[in-house]
Amino acid sequence: MIVTTISVDTSNSVEEDGLNNIIPQAHPMLSADKAHKLSQSGWHSVQNAVELDPSPQRMRVEAELLASALTVQVLHSEVLRAGERQILPEKSHRLELSMTPGRANSRICFVDRWSSQRFEKPGRLILMPAGEAFAIRSDHGSQISIICRILPELFRHVLGNEIEWTDERIAASLSIPSRIIQNLLVRLGEEAQNPGMASQAISMAIATQLVVELGRYYASRCGNVAMGGLSPWQLRAIDERLTDLSNQPSLTELAGLCRVSVRHLCRGFRINRGRSVGEYLLQSRIETGKRHLLAGQSVKSIAAMTGYLTASSFCCAFRRETGLSPRQYIHQMSSALATD
Repeated sequence: MIVTTISVDTSNSVEEDGLNNIIPQAHPMLSADKAHKLSQSGWHSVQNAVELDPSPQRMRVEAELLASALTVQVLHSEVLRAGERQILPEKSHRLELSMTPGRANSRICFVDRWSSQRFEKPGRLILMPAGEAFAIRSDHGSQISIICRILPELFRHVLGNEIEWTDERIAASLSIPSRIIQNLLVRLGEEAQNPGMASQAISMAIATQLVVELGRYYASRCGNVAMGGLSPWQLRAIDERLTDLSNQPSLTELAGLCRVSVRHLCRGFRINRGRSVGEYLLQSRIETGKRHLLAGQSVKSIAAMTGYLTASSFCCAFRRETGLSPRQYIHQMSSALATD
């Protein structure tokens, strides 16, 4: 097995008495001038921090936005060969939203907390807490992501304290189902690609809302069950079952997985997720469709994998939810991601 250790430069100095003194790094692995050259020159091969052989991963920054306590990047990364990569701790919390299908067989292990045999599958939206080292295993392949790094000082400033990283919250970081947080990251990605007037001000306003939503999410992962809601293991069971969108489960099947009645399932799920199981499933199908459209797959194949009988059925549902046809969506996103 190939093991690569990637060192992340997080040497930002932070003064505790004010967020305006925080100057984020232009690029987590490069100095500011090198980051500028990277954005102009294209691909950058990350060098192995332990050996002299080239790293099996290369990255290209498509867009970047810097603000106080916040760095946002639209990143195109490519793993050139299957293997395991060791990622050293950062001083920032790192949110990552995959905009295209993730690399096959991706698994993550928090090396300082879990055994070397425990690798878990990440979801579309993950958060890697500051100070946590982790390892990634995956097949080769490329991926486009929106990455947002937020310094812990902003969490203390907004929430009054930092998040306590219990084992349950660490595990919950590998798949954050919040549609609100996803939308906020997409908005930051759009601002990075097309900055407008007062870009830093609006970015910090969005970041503040992100921190609040993350605080609420992790507050619900403290070992207690929301009044009348489902427990964390029940929600994980539902999420795992819903990954197979081509074979949609019935409410009876999901209730059986959770060992509750259909009525309790529907009521509890709405309490936890703020929407019905059917609404949640529809959004999952559309979001999956978006990622596979950007990956170049045909509408017909996407319709099959997301549980639609025909391509036209998928197109109708897609337009109803997004206001765009699949072709219009591809054109819009391709224009936004086009490099100068």
